[in-house]
Amino acid sequence: MEFNKHQLTLSKRRCFPINQTKNQKPTRNKGVVQYWNEQKGYGIIENDDGRDIHVYKNDLDFLTLLDTGDEIEYEIKNSKHGPKAVHVKMIKDSLFSTKS
Repeated sequence: MEFNKHQLTLSKRRCFPINQTKNQKPTRNKGVVQYWNEQKGYGIIENDDGRDIHVYKNDLDFLTLLDTGDEIEYEIKNSKHGPKAVHVKMIKDSLFSTKS
């Protein structure tokens, strides 16, 4: 059986990408919220390379409120429905920006 860089290895109930070890910090990605529905607790992020990543209210960090157009940082985790954003935080510079 051959593995490629996108497959995961399992280690004591945690999943790590093959190129990441247990003691390494996961990489933080940046993106923009393209769609957010507060009632459903669901949205879509467009990351730097143009891919859409799903985000759910349960995966937001403490006191993070999202709105369309917000710039955020997040980690990517594979789920049974595809990649999703976890540990989502607002980028500090965008906290004080005004939307027109």
